[in-house]
Amino acid sequence: MERPRYTQCQACGEELPTAKQRRFAATCNQDCYRALLGKGKTLRGAYPELPSGTVGAISELRAATDLMRRGYHVFRAISPTSPSDLAILKDGQLILIEVRTAYWNRARTSRTYPKALMRSDAFALVIGDEPVHYEPPLETFIKSDVEAHLENRPRLL
Repeated sequence: MERPRYTQCQACGEELPTAKQRRFAATCNQDCYRALLGKGKTLRGAYPELPSGTVGAISELRAATDLMRRGYHVFRAISPTSPSDLAILKDGQLILIEVRTAYWNRARTSRTYPKALMRSDAFALVIGDEPVHYEPPLETFIKSDVEAHLENRPRLL
């Protein structure tokens, strides 16, 4: 994916200096950068008055809602020290999901999120009001009919 090269500040609309255009900058200064983040680009920008734990809970609930819409049975962890935030079940397959509140990097070319020890099967990345993104995609966990048949066939001694 090619990075966008802006000619105008995305916050105030003024023309960007050539040097900033070469660096793929989206804003002309730090004040505009802060203003741009405050326009709902991240959950913290959308809810700056809320504690980070509350923002994390909102992210978990958004991911759970998205997964239910996709047809999964969703189970939420009770213990705050669980290895994952959500467990999802579909067609007899259990997948552990770690939910992360994510942010776009300055050039909006990649998502950044806290990367801890991976104790789950996948990350659910929640960025502001954008659709929830899964890494790796959930489709990688869905077994084909052939694979499911081969696992359940009678085995010879």
